Amino acid sequence: MLDNIKAVPEKIAFLIGISLILSSGFISFFIQSHASSTIVQGFIICVATLFVLSAADQRHSKECDK
Repeated sequence: MLDNIKAVPEKIAFLIGISLILSSGFISFFIQSHASSTIVQGFIICVATLFVLSAADQRHSKECDK
């Protein structure tokens, strides 16, 4: 899974991560159970964090190569 996330270009990965973070509350709003809502929101935020960190790592790698 991490290899697939790292293969995404940095700008797209960053946009996906930020949009997932912003929409996680909206998505969990439609789940009726509070416990399930928390689990789903936590999973979404975890995946979004991976996208944002991947984009930051790609940007850092480019700057170090210069």
